[in-house]
Amino acid sequence: MLYRLTAPLALALAASALPLGAQGFRYAPGTATYDASVVTNMTRDIGGQRMADQVTQRQRLTVSLTPGAADTMQIGVTIDTASLVSRTGPQDISQLIGLKVAGKVSPLGHVYSSRLASGDLGPAGPMVAGELAKILPRMRADLRVGLAWTDTIAEQVEMLGVPIDRRTIVKSRVVGDTTVAGERGWRVDRSAEVSFSGSGTMQGQAFTLRGTSNADGLIVIGRSGRYLASAQTDSVKTDFTAQGTSFSVTQTQKTTVALAR
Repeated sequence: MLYRLTAPLALALAASALPLGAQGFRYAPGTATYDASVVTNMTRDIGGQRMADQVTQRQRLTVSLTPGAADTMQIGVTIDTASLVSRTGPQDISQLIGLKVAGKVSPLGHVYSSRLASGDLGPAGPMVAGELAKILPRMRADLRVGLAWTDTIAEQVEMLGVPIDRRTIVKSRVVGDTTVAGERGWRVDRSAEVSFSGSGTMQGQAFTLRGTSNADGLIVIGRSGRYLASAQTDSVKTDFTAQGTSFSVTQTQKTTVALAR
């Protein structure tokens, strides 16, 4: 989740309810509201000096999913509320409140396109839109207890106007049944290994970066076709080089998402 390295939280979950038929699992049309939080412990190592910080990000998001043409769905995400607190106190991220993202996804969570539908975040806009559009974890149509699969995703994303090559290997396994908010669902255990690298110019200075990320967590997918909850822990290390100077950033992030009450 590279976006978390450079800007406030941009995540969400989508949902609704529709009986599953013979075609198997697919995300169902509808609208839902979610509370999301990310607690990040960050260490920067610059010139032998180590600086630590903790950042807590919270958002309430409204997510809509509507049928589109062929095997495509229209997804919309609105940030209703947002806050960010570091060790120095609350930070102003009011520019995120009311932000809207629109995109096209498959019924199994594959993202086809994304864009900011309102708001202006400058060079960070495409990255924010791209991450918000990925609110539906990729699933399989034949979900069942015991099913295991691996997805390998190679993509180029944009971070503050700089192209970043990212490769992700995601391992998933449906480990059992569970219940969230009175609704039956599948518990999916998921782990991911990510590598990323890129180079470009920021504020007139050339730089390069590369890094790795490892994540473990769980996702609960409702049998009705909606995303119910998730919890994930990420460990991220990024190495930067600019003007002959190298420094690194290490992060541990704990992310939770749940239906708003």
